[in-house]
Amino acid sequence: MALLKEVKEYRKLIMKTLCSDKRIVELVTGDVNSPVPNRKLMYTKIFPYAYTPDTTKEASTYICFRVAVPRVFNKTYKQMEISFYIFTHQSLMRTSDGLRPDDIGEAIEELFNGSLDLGLGRVKLEGMDDINPTTDYHGIALQYSVAEYNRPSINGDKGR
Repeated sequence: MALLKEVKEYRKLIMKTLCSDKRIVELVTGDVNSPVPNRKLMYTKIFPYAYTPDTTKEASTYICFRVAVPRVFNKTYKQMEISFYIFTHQSLMRTSDGLRPDDIGEAIEELFNGSLDLGLGRVKLEGMDDINPTTDYHGIALQYSVAEYNRPSINGDKGR
């Protein structure tokens, strides 16, 4: 069985990276003077799990991400999957460069696609799709994968 400590490590690194990127901070807050890194975004606008905002709250922009292990190849390697869900209230959708979720997705792609900061080898974009998580919120989902070591138990792989 795979040890999942990497999931926690990936979440910490991804959260730190997102909150430390000037372009992402500006697009999420709508404020070009927002401090960077901006730790106030953690668990208010950027979540390491699937978050759905209350539709009665003020219009905002969110980034959610999850880390999963969809496949274990063998005792040596496993596949890590990183999914980003970027969505905004329809009243905040347009920016001077296009659509806010697309602009944030482009910034995330620049940070992570091809990166050597996670796993073994390069992080690879696997796909993108539109999402509508709740009333009046629209956005995109990005999915990435990267190989990671799968560390078997000390006693080997008994039972397999």
